[in-house]
Amino acid sequence: MPSKNLIPPQPQREPSRSWLRLRWFIYLVMLVASGAVRRFGPQPAAPPEIRFASVREVNWRTLGSRQIRLAYRDSAPDSVAAPPVVLVHGSPGTGEVFQKLTAILSPHFRVIAPDLPGFGFSTHDLPDYSFGAHGLYLIELLDALHIGKAQWVGFSMGGGVVLSAADLAPERIASIVMLSAIGVQEHELLGSYRAIMPCTARSWQHYGRSAKEFHTSVSSTASHSMSNTPETFMIPTNARSARS
Repeated sequence: MPSKNLIPPQPQREPSRSWLRLRWFIYLVMLVASGAVRRFGPQPAAPPEIRFASVREVNWRTLGSRQIRLAYRDSAPDSVAAPPVVLVHGSPGTGEVFQKLTAILSPHFRVIAPDLPGFGFSTHDLPDYSFGAHGLYLIELLDALHIGKAQWVGFSMGGGVVLSAADLAPERIASIVMLSAIGVQEHELLGSYRAIMPCTARSWQHYGRSAKEFHTSVSSTASHSMSNTPETFMIPTNARSARS
């Protein structure tokens, strides 16, 4: 048979450096443009259930003079029953993630679900997005709503915010529920976490009957309202962040 002249496969050409630079340039332009649109473009209108409180800006756990807005949902704003339940979302997210859980708890408790500053309908342009700053913002929210103590639920990243609030103002904490939440982060952003053990039966004396019923309610219903597998436990009101 006559031999066939086979054409050897051509080596694939790698993208030139100029083309790679162009791709990076286009990406950066789009990134800057999307940030500018988000910051300076028209903001979506808040739904009717969203309320706003004016609180002072926080920078390194220090209150500044600038006022920012903190969006929140309140199932019973005229209620004086104490203590209400504050649901703290994770990241990314907003208080809307607790919509189903709020519906379950609201017949029994006043439920407040804020959008942490930097999320949702709250102010986004902030100098400090740390757990400590968010914890202080929530203490300010309680002040604005004339609430002395609250029962706190920290979901995901919100667990770190709740623990920071407890460290800043333990007298404002009636109880804490950690719902699929992180543990104590000893040095924020450095990845040093410490686990908190579930409290024993003796710890219920720190909360009283209403807090125990609240924890039972959250534990038994969270699996039906949250996408994450609930791992809940209570922390005594006198528990503080573990320090070496």
